[in-house]
Amino acid sequence: MQRDADACRLLVTVVYFTQNWQEFSPNLESSELLMLQWVIGVFFSLDYVMRMYAADSRRMFFLSPLALVDFVTILPQWLEVLFEANEEFRSKASAMKTLRALRFLRAYRLLVFSKSAKGRQGGVLFLTVMSIIICSAGVIQAVESCSPGDIEGKTCQTLEIYNACYFVVITIATLGYGDIAPKSRNGKVCVIFLIFSTGILLPLQISRYSDILSRETEYDKSFTAKKEKNPHILICGEVNSSPLDFFLRQFLHPNNMNWKDKVVILCPGLPSHNLKRILLNSAYEQRVVYLQGSAMLDSDLKRAGAANARLCFVMLNKLSADGDRSDTASNLLTISLRHHTKRVPLFVQVLKTDNIRHVHLSGASNIVCVDQLKMGMLAKSTLWISEFLHGCAHDIYEARIPSFLHDLINVSTLTFIMYCEYDILLLGVTDNLDEFRLFPSKLRLKKSHTIIILSKTPDCSRWLEGLTLTTLLKYFMTMHFACLTCVVGTST
Repeated sequence: MQRDADACRLLVTVVYFTQNWQEFSPNLESSELLMLQWVIGVFFSLDYVMRMYAADSRRMFFLSPLALVDFVTILPQWLEVLFEANEEFRSKASAMKTLRALRFLRAYRLLVFSKSAKGRQGGVLFLTVMSIIICSAGVIQAVESCSPGDIEGKTCQTLEIYNACYFVVITIATLGYGDIAPKSRNGKVCVIFLIFSTGILLPLQISRYSDILSRETEYDKSFTAKKEKNPHILICGEVNSSPLDFFLRQFLHPNNMNWKDKVVILCPGLPSHNLKRILLNSAYEQRVVYLQGSAMLDSDLKRAGAANARLCFVMLNKLSADGDRSDTASNLLTISLRHHTKRVPLFVQVLKTDNIRHVHLSGASNIVCVDQLKMGMLAKSTLWISEFLHGCAHDIYEARIPSFLHDLINVSTLTFIMYCEYDILLLGVTDNLDEFRLFPSKLRLKKSHTIIILSKTPDCSRWLEGLTLTTLLKYFMTMHFACLTCVVGTST
């Protein structure tokens, strides 16, 4: 509704200029124009009442400049209705119709659509100049108009609305050609007020605009290159000089198919000295654009053309002391980018493997984990990887000595048999008295002994208990002669 009200106010200004194009016409409008004025007047009145009713402070709303303009421009139309029978008042109310041109001041509400401080202040300066020209031209045309008893050319004159605008322009520009000059006293007073107000308002607005332009750097501009066959790529996050140099040398290498692509870098801060040296490199100067801004803001993403990018990379500081914090920052940037555009592939860097799932759920297309790369390189560079994994598959178990082996063989003999038969290894012996012996090779085994075995499976205990004389005889050549004699004698 607010946009409709602002459009109606501009329409009233156009209607006023059309009606008074040749001369000031305070007479009654045609029936069609009168009906249009009434419709717009009722609409303005309802809009004014609703905004006053919804205001937090009605007193502050009533005293606000734009609300006063609305009140002053609405009031004469209703006064004409109340005092319609009074001809003298109706003539004065008709003269008050010149205030309708002031409704152009409501165009200041259009400044809410500006996306930058420079655009907003430029709009303020433009609307200030246009408001002075339009409002002053309407007032000067009205006060310079001739009444029935006046002599034109002495104390009054008939001005077209465009000539009144011309007079205002040359007056505020301090040119003063003299071809048009005020004739009436009221006109001269209006010109004095015009020069006085213009001398205050315009320098103030120009000074503010110059201050904004002086604070703007080359990194505050927007990426405005036309969308080519291969769109640009976007880099955001923590962009340091060394990773960026490595990335550009690889990505923009002449042997690659994408060496003609443009690279847009979006970072919150200004580039460092080393980063500037990379940006000024002759190989990258025409291909790389650095913009100061945050990827968390839609306005900055629009400046960088994120929606039209072919690829987007989220980089981080690989030397960060707090990996979780850096990964959280990458995750937030991923959410912001994915919310801004749904189709652009996102390549995101993370430090810790625990955070890969969170970044993937946030919309990342591809994730590069620094920890995974480090571990992968270490794993690939290990020459004894198969032996290491084979050893990792083993565990330590306990097993009891079969009763028929009591005092028959020593530890070394049993170790040899177990390794050859079951591929398990005997590590040591304990006698259940908290005394552990690490591979006592010449110790005679007792039935009270418990042996410690290195094996891949806990079935090793069952294998040892199932050891038979037949298995021992298979390895008789390696047994001690006395042990073999004892075994044979026992069996007979």
